[in-house]
Amino acid sequence: MRLGKWLDKYAWSQAELARRAGISVSSVSRALDGKPISRRNAEAIVGALSAHEKALGNKKPVMLADVTGLHITEYRHKRTRKKPGETGEETTPGEEGNNRRGPA
Repeated sequence: MRLGKWLDKYAWSQAELARRAGISVSSVSRALDGKPISRRNAEAIVGALSAHEKALGNKKPVMLADVTGLHITEYRHKRTRKKPGETGEETTPGEEGNNRRGPA
């Protein structure tokens, strides 16, 4: 069943689902619009639906596959690579290129 139908079934607003799932209303709105959402947010939505079903006395939990139309993105964190020779340390003015050891 599509997410909008779940909201209709429970008479929930987007804000109510967001509150129960612990996510932002904009994330719920994105999910309803068929836009990509994170796996964490999708699982939070499904968790909220499942908890409500359990409270209603239904033993079968709601699974991710039970909510059709969710587009889940798989984010990968990009690592920033340093160029050869970069240490990440800052230099003080006039220190660049100063390779001398000890007093001048």
